[in-house]
Amino acid sequence: MSDNQLLNQYSEKDVIDANRKVYTNIAATYEDVVFTGDANNRLKFLLSNTIEILKETKQDILALDACGGTGQASFILNDLGCETHLVDLSSEMIANMKKRCSKNNIKIKTINSEINEFFKNNKIKYDLIVFSSALHHLRLPAKILILAMESL
Repeated sequence: MSDNQLLNQYSEKDVIDANRKVYTNIAATYEDVVFTGDANNRLKFLLSNTIEILKETKQDILALDACGGTGQASFILNDLGCETHLVDLSSEMIANMKKRCSKNNIKIKTINSEINEFFKNNKIKYDLIVFSSALHHLRLPAKILILAMESL
């Protein structure tokens, strides 16, 4: 099967619906897998280095955790002093994230939206946009990245 056949096998709507269904079903246990282990430590390290570089030219950093799920990157960004927004298509994942925010008195703005639609309608300029574990879930990630660049 050619690359084009692989991409065209499913529509954008098919991919969005499949992601929404999967994350609705696993939202309750998602944090148990993602917030532990080496991957989380690596993400902390990489985001810390990124913020350190950004702070050389800008003190107040507005960051977006795109397709952020339950907020793994959001909580790290918040801990690093960033004003943080999270966008995700799963209301269940966002609900879990909000519980953790409430429990720990953390303020992170959440937006329940599919990422294409979010970037098409977004008017906010971010200093940093993070796709910590999302691009491989998108049908056409390059299209999303082009839209994301307009929000920087």
